[in-house]
Amino acid sequence: MTSKLYLMRHAQAESFGPSGDMSRGLTDLGRDQAHHAGELLAAAGIQLAMVSAAQRARETFAAMALSDPEGRPVRAEYMKALYDASPATLLQRIGETPDEVSALLVLAHAPGIPSLAANLTWAASHREAT
Repeated sequence: MTSKLYLMRHAQAESFGPSGDMSRGLTDLGRDQAHHAGELLAAAGIQLAMVSAAQRARETFAAMALSDPEGRPVRAEYMKALYDASPATLLQRIGETPDEVSALLVLAHAPGIPSLAANLTWAASHREAT
């Protein structure tokens, strides 16, 4: 069962993509942001990343250059379903995580990622209050 869950929105992206929204890449600042995020998450022990299939999310993950606890590159599953996903869809995909994964990164988009983070935070704070 996943015991650590990391939710992340892609780094800063270009305003337009050559073939529409899915093809928007990262800006120079976005690449720097992603690299820095990778440094911050380096010791997190992430074993699997679920990444939106959108170019900006793929580039964010690549720039993060994460390694698993054994020093191998973190395995990524690129999913079109994470593009414009609702919190419910994100939770469904998270629920499909193999039992042996104890640390999961979900890298997708707003508003789904921040909405899910808010929902989980609210639920946790109310569970603690009871």
